[in-house]
Amino acid sequence: QVFCQVEVEEGAESVQLPFTTTENLPGDAEVEWWRYEPEPPKTVHKYHAGSDQPDARDQFYRDGRTSMNVDALETGNLSLTLKNLQLSDSGNYTCTARKSGIEQGQATVQLQVQRATGGGQFCSIILTSHDVPVFVHIFVVRSQQTMFLREPAA
Repeated sequence: QVFCQVEVEEGAESVQLPFTTTENLPGDAEVEWWRYEPEPPKTVHKYHAGSDQPDARDQFYRDGRTSMNVDALETGNLSLTLKNLQLSDSGNYTCTARKSGIEQGQATVQLQVQRATGGGQFCSIILTSHDVPVFVHIFVVRSQQTMFLREPAA
């Protein structure tokens, strides 16, 4: 089940794949982001025992292309930032949070990286809340790591 859908242009500096779960996960909790589709599955990001596990990532996602907030376990904000977007980043990304091996939450985000047209730099996120789509547009600033939320046009 897809939790939300994110669209962004190729070449965008970064995009955030959102996921929020229970606050105050214990320090030994494990968070894993995987890309299952298209195959083969790849480990995108792994966070365990209070720190990132860069050696656990697939080679495609090394070199600092992914990050999570340093206070992710305390806040429950397990969103993943993916940098230097490429067409090949398109796919379904699943995040799973576990403590003591027991799943605490899971979400799937569908990322669609579009070929750059030179005009639009907007990222559209479609969140589903109680089966009602909610549209949010994020303006992606290529020269900085800042994103601005904008209300959709009426």
